[in-house]
Amino acid sequence: ATKSLEIGAAPTITVTRPTLGGDYTANAIEDDTVAIAGVTTSTTAGETVTVSITDGTTTVLDSALIQNDLTWSLTPLNLSGFADGTITVSARYYDINGNEFNDSTTFEHDR
Repeated sequence: ATKSLEIGAAPTITVTRPTLGGDYTANAIEDDTVAIAGVTTSTTAGETVTVSITDGTTTVLDSALIQNDLTWSLTPLNLSGFADGTITVSARYYDINGNEFNDSTTFEHDR
């Protein structure tokens, strides 16, 4: 007898680069409410995405739940204490087997 095995697609996670007024730079007005969000595929609503935001010295760790439409988002963050320069946002998702899927993006901070 022949048995078939269906293998689903591997999960993906994407961090959406914050547009911040269209210039991808958080200025002194924008840096106190920075929206961090993204989307996943082949995941389940209610699972957790862990997020790290860093300027290379200061790091904020947070998490978000995957929604029914497979998007995720953090409550807007106050990053005004971060140094000027490049801010890196990294997001990680672990599947039921402990496999890590990740993505990152950057934006600039110029107070």
